[in-house]
Amino acid sequence: MNRLNSSKVQRETFINSISTGFVIGLVVPAIFFFLTYYTKYSEIPFLDYLNVGMEKGAMVYLLSISAFPNLLIFFLANQFNKNLFQQGLVRVSIVWIVVIFALKGYFWMTL
Repeated sequence: MNRLNSSKVQRETFINSISTGFVIGLVVPAIFFFLTYYTKYSEIPFLDYLNVGMEKGAMVYLLSISAFPNLLIFFLANQFNKNLFQQGLVRVSIVWIVVIFALKGYFWMTL
């Protein structure tokens, strides 16, 4: 019986960790970004999609929308009191914000 409790504690510790929240916070927006491409723009090659997005300045908006599922995951983790997981999500969200602002500044300076 003790072994079962030990594995449950290990699983809970893995789920409620900063690194797990950080990784999930990186993977989910990437999946959402690719799903957006495949559902709307799959008729053009992926590299052309990226190049046009960078040229037109749309990449900032695509990355912003892709980060939205992290908010939903954050609220779900809040419901289950996964505080360390939430910290990982907040940290990766800060990274996303820095990247988005850097791209926004780059496009603003090239106008």
